[in-house]
Amino acid sequence: MRIHNPGLKDRSLQNVIGNLLRWGVIVSLLVVLISGFIYLLQSGSQTPSYHLFEEGGNPYTSLTDVVRGLSGSQTLAFIQLGVLILIATPIARIFFALIGFMKEKDYLYVIISLVVLGIIAASMLSGVKG
Repeated sequence: MRIHNPGLKDRSLQNVIGNLLRWGVIVSLLVVLISGFIYLLQSGSQTPSYHLFEEGGNPYTSLTDVVRGLSGSQTLAFIQLGVLILIATPIARIFFALIGFMKEKDYLYVIISLVVLGIIAASMLSGVKG
């Protein structure tokens, strides 16, 4: 006789979310560390000029810039990719929690998750470059 255990699905979803967060941070860390090390090998011997202060500027301020830089094997683009992975990890966690709440038919938390995702999307889409 098989007994239905609703907590088992919830526990497996928690495991998936926990692994997602763990691996997102690990992958992000590895991408940034390896790319940073390669960047230092390529550019670490350059002596900075302190006679005139100029803002360095970041050529990778949008996702399309990062993709273009990745296709050109630009090391700074890979560092930025690691940062983007780190930012995307908790957003993916909210998305997976939303799916879990939908499966459990917990509509209050579905609405809350949708509001949070909406706020994140609105803030990302209305970001000001400066």
